[in-house]
Amino acid sequence: MRTCRYVIEGVVAVEMESCVQVPKCPEVCLPFYDPVCGSDGHLYINRCRMLQHNCGKGIRSMPRRFCSSDASQGSTS
Repeated sequence: MRTCRYVIEGVVAVEMESCVQVPKCPEVCLPFYDPVCGSDGHLYINRCRMLQHNCGKGIRSMPRRFCSSDASQGSTS
């Protein structure tokens, strides 16, 4: 049996039997343009925006040929 402890909004919780890793997602991303292709087929303006937009979904960087040419996901607007 494993015991996991983690903090969510100042409350300590204990979960027995299994541990689930809660990803730390970027809250703020700088608006620089360095396109990154995500494994969801979208081209993001940078890696931070990809991680922010898909927090906890397991999206990874892929070769750019797998994405459309428009880096509109996670735009700064």
